[in-house]
Amino acid sequence: MQYEKPSVLIAEGAAEGVFAASGSSSGNRLVCQSRYMQGVYHESKATVFGIMKKFLSMLFVTSLFLSLLSGCAKDPAGNSDPVRLQWYINFSWYNTPWGGNSVSETVTEKTGADIEFISPNGSESEMLDALIAGNKLPDLITLGWWEPQFREILDRDLVYPLNELAEQYDPDFLEAADPDRLAWYTQPDGNVYCYPNSSYTIKDYEEGRGAASNQTFLVRKDIYEAIGSPDMTTPEGFADAVRAAAAAFPEVNGRPLIPVGAHEFTESGCDSFDKFLLNFLAVPYEKDQQFYDRYTSGGF
Repeated sequence: MQYEKPSVLIAEGAAEGVFAASGSSSGNRLVCQSRYMQGVYHESKATVFGIMKKFLSMLFVTSLFLSLLSGCAKDPAGNSDPVRLQWYINFSWYNTPWGGNSVSETVTEKTGADIEFISPNGSESEMLDALIAGNKLPDLITLGWWEPQFREILDRDLVYPLNELAEQYDPDFLEAADPDRLAWYTQPDGNVYCYPNSSYTIKDYEEGRGAASNQTFLVRKDIYEAIGSPDMTTPEGFADAVRAAAAAFPEVNGRPLIPVGAHEFTESGCDSFDKFLLNFLAVPYEKDQQFYDRYTSGGF
């Protein structure tokens, strides 16, 4: 039986698109995995720094909030020419261009700001280190909180405080930004230099607001229903469903079905199987107040 849709039964949700994390929106995968998960405060997916100090004339701008872009078509001298900003994304898998979708087009239309995304072709660390060493940092930077350059950029005073830029150019940012997140990222000097694009606060968890990981698996409906819509919330049920789909659909769109599309296997293992799938299936870290080895106990 052939289907015209991408041959994926389950895809893990991702900011770059449902299927893009596995390499293609038209691949023949049964299960796909994304790269990063959301977390609480310091486990945010990535961090956005403000304008680099060498671009003194640029206004504070970030596309996380449309209001922050409201003034970027004018520089401090009062000019109203279009502004083109370079935004470095420290993830080699990121290849989404600016434009071609309603969000970016609306931002450009309303603000006059245009974004040039830059991402490394190879090693993230090597490219970012070279930009820092050569004093060629772009206007904005997105990188993980765990990256060593995160602290280096702050310690070397390479970025403006977002709070000071907001006070001068866009006070609405201080109203729109979550106070708990601002407090978490406030540095010892009293300034905030970055803002998370994916995080939860303690209050979010207490009030049950959107506390869901983007490790979530999205199920391809047609194949899932064709095999009887089985329960996939247990290790046994997940494995049985994958086997059933592989048996029922050996080929999709003329290509052999790949039951599980995952991250690459390295010397240290595979995040998709070693972490994300176990989390999805709620395999515990402890039982009866004792450490539970998720990798060797219970046959998982």
